Amino acid sequence: MDTTVEFRIDGEVVNPDAENRPILVEIFSNARIAKMTLRNPERRNALNAELCRGIQLAVERVEHEGCRSLVITGTGEVFCAGADLTGGVFSSGFANQNVAMLRTIERSKLIIIAYVNGAAIGAGAQLAMACDLRVAGDEAFFALPVAKMGFALDNWTVRRLESLVGGGFARTILYTGDPFHVKESAAHGLVNKVGNIDDALAWAQEIATYAPLTLHHLKLVFNNDLAQQQPTPMQAAAAKTAWISEDLKEARRAFAEGRRPRFRGI
Repeated sequence: MDTTVEFRIDGEVVNPDAENRPILVEIFSNARIAKMTLRNPERRNALNAELCRGIQLAVERVEHEGCRSLVITGTGEVFCAGADLTGGVFSSGFANQNVAMLRTIERSKLIIIAYVNGAAIGAGAQLAMACDLRVAGDEAFFALPVAKMGFALDNWTVRRLESLVGGGFARTILYTGDPFHVKESAAHGLVNKVGNIDDALAWAQEIATYAPLTLHHLKLVFNNDLAQQQPTPMQAAAAKTAWISEDLKEARRAFAEGRRPRFRGI
């Protein structure tokens, strides 16, 4: 059993040694739903490779337990502040595990709802985008500030964002890196409902009563989009160039020194 996750089934702790682990999964058998809470507020629920792996395994466990829907949320005032920049996220290990987590959510038979209770930044926005539906609180906002950090996004994220909000707004989000709050995000389709955690859980419980085979087919069709395309050789080369660039090293130095990076395009 993963060391980052505490599991509770109908209120009973399955792994008693897991108290206060950074991911809590609560399974409600009668309703056939589950709730996953990121609970690492000291790090603003930021992700590293280990936590991405924990989320991946937790999604698989929830499906194995016979649930039909899952709500993912964060504790405190933040949904997920993105990658933990102190936790080795500049390595390929984090990038690969993050993609594996996103693909697991995308391919799961569960209907997965993100309840975005606050900031969803970078990898946190990716996590929300991978979910089938998004409910957001009044304080929620989304940001993908990769152009300000020197990262190269994977093709999946760019295309998924485009499929959710359209090409024009996707370009605005990615080229500027600016945050977009709940009303604007809802107007462009990134947020499906505005509400609270109870609204998200009620929606999950309602969806869990619907025909699971039909929902699975719909999910397969919706997710068979441009996000599944492999990068072209030119795209792959451009991404690699960004990941090994001096600009990315400068971004790391700037983060450590608490200043804005000075990019030179090398």
